[in-house]
Amino acid sequence: MQGIQWNHLIDGFESVNPMFRDFYKNKSERKALEELTKSITYEKLLATIKQLSSITSLPYAPKITKPTELKRDLGKLVTFYNQEKSKLTGNKQKTKVW
Repeated sequence: MQGIQWNHLIDGFESVNPMFRDFYKNKSERKALEELTKSITYEKLLATIKQLSSITSLPYAPKITKPTELKRDLGKLVTFYNQEKSKLTGNKQKTKVW
């Protein structure tokens, strides 16, 4: 992936972690982003990162502040998001984030 794309992903964490610039030099954080892009595509990952601050500010939401946490807790985040969406729509069926 090109450097500018990595920058957009890492910069997205600014709203949830004031130390986000450290992710540029941390190989584990960059590797987590690389693995996430292979799993859910760059576009979906960027959209998810952009929504982190609004989602994680809700009570009981998984608190994700860095790429390795997002990789580890993506399933929890999707489940939480779907539950919240279901509450708003009154729909008890499972809904998909993507």
